[in-house]
Amino acid sequence: MKAAHSSAPPRAQIARRADAERLLHLIQTASAAGRGLRRWLADRLARFELAETEFFVLWLCRQKSAHGGWVQGELAQAAGISPAQTSSLVERLRKRGLIDMKRSTMDRRRQVWHLLQEGEDLLSRIKTGLENVAHRLDAMVSPEEQEAAARLFDRLVDAAERSAALKPFEPDAAADESDVASAEGGRS
Repeated sequence: MKAAHSSAPPRAQIARRADAERLLHLIQTASAAGRGLRRWLADRLARFELAETEFFVLWLCRQKSAHGGWVQGELAQAAGISPAQTSSLVERLRKRGLIDMKRSTMDRRRQVWHLLQEGEDLLSRIKTGLENVAHRLDAMVSPEEQEAAARLFDRLVDAAERSAALKPFEPDAAADESDVASAEGGRS
């Protein structure tokens, strides 16, 4: 007697499809949350005639003020913008008197950007306006949950950018069992 041949996919394939759906849901949800929060922030920054990316460059400069400022390439990477975008952005902020550039004493080719007092004052005014909103948000999502979410996103970004387990996406290549095992980190 012949065994009935099932056309159903094997369990491992079903599990990988579920994993892919979970990943896509995570990406979509994180992206929507990021877009919504950035749009909300951009609306509040408009009255200061400051774009959201300009604000983050100022904020980043404040974060590193005790360390002498940001080398332009590192600032671009931290702000998530291209070096070309960074050049025009820092020049606009410099012309407004919010940041200034010094040449590195170690390598004169390197531009190091730091916050000026007017930039510090602007950030303080913006921060004062955000404190009320942050307090209301804390009532809906606890500070601990916000910190946990930030840590989770940091780990996800790190995994996506640095993990050998997340090799380039090849939709036509069939995953073999060793690929699945390495991506799962040995999970059974």
